[in-house]
Amino acid sequence: STTCGHKKRGCEVLISRKELIDLAYAVDFCEICGDSLDWSMVGKYGSPLDNSPTLDRTNQEKVLALHNVQIVCRRCNMTKSNRTMQEFIDYCKLIAQRF
Repeated sequence: STTCGHKKRGCEVLISRKELIDLAYAVDFCEICGDSLDWSMVGKYGSPLDNSPTLDRTNQEKVLALHNVQIVCRRCNMTKSNRTMQEFIDYCKLIAQRF
């Protein structure tokens, strides 16, 4: 599960499985780009879809808690990577300025 994966990566997990499930099911759209989330999560060849829901730590602390997580699409989470939200916004502005 997501919490186990974060524990393996050295995060302190302060959110219960139930809290995480409740949070996830309360979200229908990516909290970054606004795209509709596809909960089937399986695309061609069994891979996740670009708009599959993922868990993002907003501030990249080594803590998984309700105050620093959001549900976002896979595309945004992969693009945001290990950036904080402000670093991600600055990165997006930099890209937009170039084009």
